[in-house]
Amino acid sequence: MRRTLFLELLRQQFTVALIPIVLIGGVAYQILFPRLTEELRQNRQTLALSVGEQVEARLASSEDHLKLIALDIINNPNAASLANRLDAFVQVSDIFEAIYVTGMDGKIDHIGLPIADISTRRLFQDMDVSFTALSAEQQPLEPGRYYWSNVFISPISGQQSVALFTAIGTSHLIAEIDLRELPSLSQRLSRGEIMVLLLDDKATLIAHPDMDISQQQFSLGYASLFTENMASLRTGTFIWNSIEQFATVVPLAATRWQVVVSQPLTSFNATIQYLTVIWLLLASATFVITAFIAYRTAVRESKPITELQAMTEAVSQGNYDVPRIETHIDEFESVSNAFIAMASQIQSRERELNDLNTALEGRVAERTAELMSINEALTNSVLRLETTMEQLVQSEKLASLGSLVAGIAHELNTPIGNAKIAVTSQQDYIRDVRQDLEQGRLTKSLLDQFMEDIDSTADMALRNMNRASDLIRSFKQVAVDQTSSNLRTFNLATVINEVLVTLRPTLKRSPVHVETQVPANIDMHSLPGSVSQVLTNLINNAVHHGLSDNHKSLTINISADLKDDLVLLTVRDNGIGMPAENIKRAFDPFFTTKMGQGGSGLGLNIVHRMVRGMLKGNIELTSREGQGTTFVMTLPRDVTGQLSATQANVMMNHHG
Repeated sequence: MRRTLFLELLRQQFTVALIPIVLIGGVAYQILFPRLTEELRQNRQTLALSVGEQVEARLASSEDHLKLIALDIINNPNAASLANRLDAFVQVSDIFEAIYVTGMDGKIDHIGLPIADISTRRLFQDMDVSFTALSAEQQPLEPGRYYWSNVFISPISGQQSVALFTAIGTSHLIAEIDLRELPSLSQRLSRGEIMVLLLDDKATLIAHPDMDISQQQFSLGYASLFTENMASLRTGTFIWNSIEQFATVVPLAATRWQVVVSQPLTSFNATIQYLTVIWLLLASATFVITAFIAYRTAVRESKPITELQAMTEAVSQGNYDVPRIETHIDEFESVSNAFIAMASQIQSRERELNDLNTALEGRVAERTAELMSINEALTNSVLRLETTMEQLVQSEKLASLGSLVAGIAHELNTPIGNAKIAVTSQQDYIRDVRQDLEQGRLTKSLLDQFMEDIDSTADMALRNMNRASDLIRSFKQVAVDQTSSNLRTFNLATVINEVLVTLRPTLKRSPVHVETQVPANIDMHSLPGSVSQVLTNLINNAVHHGLSDNHKSLTINISADLKDDLVLLTVRDNGIGMPAENIKRAFDPFFTTKMGQGGSGLGLNIVHRMVRGMLKGNIELTSREGQGTTFVMTLPRDVTGQLSATQANVMMNHHG
């Protein structure tokens, strides 16, 4: 009797598949679910131990810092400089809020504070801290060992704090820890509903993911989980904000603190329920797989499969005239008919593909010719862009020179105006004396006064004209250097001073102070114009980008050092710095963070091109946000040793 394949397979699936489903369900209920629950608890313990290790590593770094401070005090017991050294340790550390040394009487002998609190140092000098909870932790202290306190109210800041302390001779070295760092650590380690807490050995809260809660000095001593068996790893429940929590507690041996990793008990149970659903899905998948296997094994007619395989091989070899399969199963007969129709379609599509391949070859040839034409056009465009780039660089250099001209012109107004006033005054004095002489009123006292006035105004005119002459001479040398490529021998300190003189009109309008530390004995045989342009661009870049609403003053330090035949030229500022993503692009052309605000994006690119190209040196940039920017240039003292013979001859002839 003929029947459909679906009805035949449906009967076998229910017969074969139900047996393994029942077996899997029984095994899961009796063995796997309890084991999964235990594994989940073990995973929570593993997570808690990992968190404990991270907290101990963070605290160990604090101990390492304090060991360095203790070693410094032991090696250099000079009491006069101790407070300043402690200040320096506090200011460079992101861990300590204050560091102080107390005597056996519990009074503060020396204290280090942050910059903002140094003015209050005298308020804490000789302060008696023996009454604080911290003092109870200090007695007795074993030399060379470091101790952690419980939570206490700081006598320095008046805020909740913890301390790390040790003994140095008859004194105690105490470092108060910034508790804001510990809640931040708790917040980073917490994930989703999993909450990481830090308690002291009295179950007082030290750190919570919420900074406000961390500062309220909560006590969890009501829960026996935190007050019993404190030396061992343990699990249990406690109430937090009216919610029952499942927690794993890890003791920290070095500090006697406790790390708590918890999550709502309902969430923990939900995880078990989720695993149950997963197992049900796996059971269902097992049912489907078993049914499929039953289907494959239930097929009793191997002949249709063999014939279908033969048809497939024939079609794969290009023989599309395949016979129809003779079978008593409707589905196989339908497959056979469909396969024959498919073979016919493949044969038709193959003919179409051959025609398309022929047409495609022609189109490929056409597109190849078009692409060659486009490539040639792109090459020409690149050449034009390079030319435009060079023109923009020259325009930027001339614009910089134009800015110098405007500044120098403005700066010359004052000395020239003063000289004019002095000369005009001299004319008035001479006219008055001539009148007195003609009228016979000229006396020795009037003549003496006239000579004194003439000397005074002449000295004033001479000083102002000398100042104008210095400005013009410096500008003339810088302008000639920057607009030419003359190769000559020059003194580096002199060139730097000339650049600063020409930039003085611009710099004095800004809250900028420039310091130089350049030895007077560094002579170079190079391109002073390029050196001037590089320094001008770096100083202008610092002024333009180093100031902000929160950073209203700027100090630029220019230093140089001689190492063998290399000159190390450093330009450093204490401005706002730049983020890491901007450092990678700082020397790219047209990259600027001040687009539309006066920034062209070519200043540092010109610096890079000149240092690496014309000056045959190297330049390195380092910067961190809020900590300023540093450019270090390594330049050959004699650039002719780095130039090709042709380049050197051209520059020497041009110089001549």
